[in-house]
Amino acid sequence: MTDELGTTQRYIVCDALSGAGTDQKGLCRSPLICLERAIENVPDMILIRFPEPVDPIHEIYVELCEVLKRNRRTRRCTVTALIPRKDRFLIDRLHSAGVDYAATPPCGEMDDGKMLAFLNSLDERHRVHYWRETLCPYLSSVALDESRTMIVCGAYQNRMVLGGRRLHELCETENHIGCEYFQTPRIGS
Repeated sequence: MTDELGTTQRYIVCDALSGAGTDQKGLCRSPLICLERAIENVPDMILIRFPEPVDPIHEIYVELCEVLKRNRRTRRCTVTALIPRKDRFLIDRLHSAGVDYAATPPCGEMDDGKMLAFLNSLDERHRVHYWRETLCPYLSSVALDESRTMIVCGAYQNRMVLGGRRLHELCETENHIGCEYFQTPRIGS
């Protein structure tokens, strides 16, 4: 993979569920293999695709991010978390782990060309601290079963399912400050 200056970028993709997406040399199918390869080869960027369901598997991937950012050999690597959806709790955990970028990946498999285009599209809006500033602190996901989750409003006792216009126009932007549930949470029973 090359950047806009023509220099070769070394990267590792940690994606346990991927059937393709990059050459076998850059693809790791487990967090442990990803950690080993990152320490051995010290890439420029590490992409970690968080699988569904949200809990508890994500804790393993968050721990991988923490270890990568604490390790003296890999702490300067850019770590990008590819997460299935915007979840405030997960974003806070990624911020604490030191992750640089977070993004919801494009649908389907990503070959090297799509991967390069995706990486080149990352900007300040994908920085974890930006997501923390714009996402409503009450935004969260609740597991329905082993493979599905729904996004709910914590300020409404996790009883209001969020989606569509309200989610995209209020909860996932700075506009959440004007939300009636944000201003007057209904947390108590």
